[in-house]
Order: sequence, then C-alpha cells, then structure tokens
Amino acid sequence: METWIINLWKWVDENNIPDLEFNETKNYKRGLPRDREKLLGLTSLNIAGNNLTFLPKEIGNLTNLRELYIGKNKIKKLPKEIGQLTQLKVFSCAFNRLNKIPKNIGNLTKITHIRIQSNKLKTLPKSIGKLKNLESIYFCDNRIEKLPKSMKNLSSLTMISAGHNKNIGKILKNLKGLPKLFTLEIHGIKDLKLSKNIGKLKNLKEFTVTNSLLEELPKEIGNLKRLEILDLSENHLSSLPKEIGNLTSLTILQLYDNNFTSLPPEIGNLTNLTISHLFGNKLTALPKEIGNLTKLHRLHLSRNKLTSLPKEMQKLSCLSYLNILNNKIVSLPLELKNLTEIKEFLS
Repeated sequence: METWIINLWKWVDENNIPDLEFNETKNYKRGLPRDREKLLGLTSLNIAGNNLTFLPKEIGNLTNLRELYIGKNKIKKLPKEIGQLTQLKVFSCAFNRLNKIPKNIGNLTKITHIRIQSNKLKTLPKSIGKLKNLESIYFCDNRIEKLPKSMKNLSSLTMISAGHNKNIGKILKNLKGLPKLFTLEIHGIKDLKLSKNIGKLKNLKEFTVTNSLLEELPKEIGNLKRLEILDLSENHLSSLPKEIGNLTSLTILQLYDNNFTSLPPEIGNLTNLTISHLFGNKLTALPKEIGNLTKLHRLHLSRNKLTSLPKEMQKLSCLSYLNILNNKIVSLPLELKNLTEIKEFLS
C-alpha cells in the first residue's frame, strides 16, 4: 500500500471522517472510501462540516477529483498540493478560517466554480487570472480590499458575489474589464457608494446591492441596458435617477425597505417589468406612467404613505397581485375594479 494512502487514511480516522456513503435525503455522496481502488477513482469528495483544522498534502494525490467540498470547517491554510488536482471543476471551501489562497490554484485550469466566502482572506493570488474556464466565484464575507488585475483575463466569468469585504469601491473598479460578467451581488457593505464605473459593466443581467446603506444611485446605472434583475432593497435610497428608464430589459425591480418618497416618470419605460416590490418606503403617490407596465404581474406597495392609486393602472391587465396594506387608501379606484384577477389587500 502506498505511503500516502496510509497517511491519508490515518488523518481520516483521526478526524472521524466516515467511509464513503450515499445520503439519500440530500442526494449526494459524503466521506472518503477506505478501499484503495475506490479512493484512486474518486471524482467527488465531500468532507464539509467535520471540524477539520487542516487539509493534508496527500489530498493532492486524488488526481481524478472533479469536485471538492471542504466548507464549514476550521481550516486556516490550504496545502500547495491542491494545485495537483488539475481535473477539478468545482471547489468549495467556504466558512473556514483561510487567510490566504496558494498561488498553485492557478494550475486548476478546468475549474468552473469557486466558493471561498466567509473566510479571512485579504487578497486573491494573481495566478487566479489563469482560470480561463471559471464561470462563478463567491468571495463575499472576507477582508479583501482589492482584486488582482489578472482577473480581467477571466473571459468566462459570469457571476461574482463580492459583498462583505473591506473596499468594495476598488473591487468594482477592477471588474470593469470582464466581458461576460452577467451577475454581481453585493451585500452588507456599510455606507457603500457606487461610482460611475458601475456603468462599464454593460453585460450585467443581474445586479444586487442590498443591506448596504446605499444613499445614491449614479446615473451611469442607465448604461446597463441588458439588466433583467435589479435588487436595491434594504438601503437608504430616496430617489432614482431618470436614467433608470433606459433599463428596458428589466423584468424584476426590487426597491423595498428604502426611503423613496416618489418614483420618476421614466419608470414607465420599463415595459418588460413583471415583478416589483416597493413596500416599506415613504411613497405618497405613484406616477401615472406606471400604467405603461402592461406586463406587470405582481406589485407590492404595503407600508407606504399612499392615499390613492392612479387611474392609469387600469391598463395593467396582467396584474394578479396587488398589496396596498398599511397605506391610507380606503378603496380601489373604480377604473381598477375591472382588474378582476387582482387579489387585493386593503388597509
């Protein structure tokens, strides 16, 4: 028996990692096999949630691995041998105590998905720019201040989750060269300010900025004409720039729990909108142009200061859900009574 296998099994036993077993409830395999042939042929290894404090260098001998899940442990450092897993496509080491990613990660050129959120990372290695097949990366909830310039080489990258880091402004600035970036998520950045650079991410389809005390949206947001989902909920926004009307591909607009007192008439340009949650604001009226949103299915307006609804809403023939609880509206306008599909909620 090879020495590295003996050492690996010893580490496995010391850490009470089970033999390879199939979890029927969750439909995945978990544990590490004690059979040599099964070990050498292993393509997916899940040892998450085992209170592991380190990963042995012998892990690098499992060269057939396509998936490696080591999240929810107490690992502080990854062995450089991680770079030997050149067939790896999915790597998840979220919820650990990592303060560094080894530069050898640049060898994992087949990798498509990386989850390294909820660690103690201050930076990412510049070798990450070699991962030309990388499609998504989650590095939220770390201590990262800026990203390596090499990330502009990630031509396949479509999704980034970047919230809860130190300097999100610098991070966003370094993202502008990513041609296929479709999804960007930012959560929990206190006193966040978005610069005009956001307008350079012109291929974005989903943009989420929540719970970040955001007070202002730059007019350059209007350059993101491919956006389909915009979520700005749980911030301190009080107005939208008129350029919001340029986002004619939007289907979902989430603005709940902000400080909006009004919406610009340009909101009526968003004719592909199907869902909009505007509850928990200070809206006193809606613009009549809201009647142009003829594809709107769901409109949630509770917890505002509305006293009436515009009669132009009678054109919203697709509307099936309208919530106006906790406003000052006594009844729906006569014109809206024709919208028989509405499940109305009145204060």
